[in-house]
Amino acid sequence: MAKTKRRKYDPSRTRQQLQADVLTNTFFYHGSMIESVGALCGNFKYRLTDDSAAWILSRKNTWSGVALVFCTDANGNPYTKPRYFTYEKPITRAELDKRIEQEQLALLSERNMNQVCSTGYFIMPDHTLDMTVNRETITRLFERETPYDYTVTVLAAMSREAQLNKENQEAA
Repeated sequence: MAKTKRRKYDPSRTRQQLQADVLTNTFFYHGSMIESVGALCGNFKYRLTDDSAAWILSRKNTWSGVALVFCTDANGNPYTKPRYFTYEKPITRAELDKRIEQEQLALLSERNMNQVCSTGYFIMPDHTLDMTVNRETITRLFERETPYDYTVTVLAAMSREAQLNKENQEAA
């Protein structure tokens, strides 16, 4: 009987598998109704530190996401219009920001501006993910922030602007 060779334990292999799993379960989201200046972050399986989130955003990644417009119809009933996108080529955070803005502007140009309450986006650093499967979950995530209230959106924008002005004054 022939002996089978055992593979040596390779800690880097485990780390690479974990890193890939963390990436496929990490998400970032933001919207005009959210007061924070930067994107909010979460992970479906792991506890994610601020440093880990910053590291993910600082490197080039492939991305999948959805731009959302939160509207109310003539009767005051809320509805959401999504626009799904994927970027198979790794891009930087600055490039991603520009593309998200383009996606949102394209989506806004298709809507009646009198019905638009706020906008938002949800992104994940893996272009193979299907965002359409999680549309309801993503919408519920934003509903905690009252996206269908235009007053909340205006107040959040004012708060973000004040926060940015304060940071700029402290930096000067």
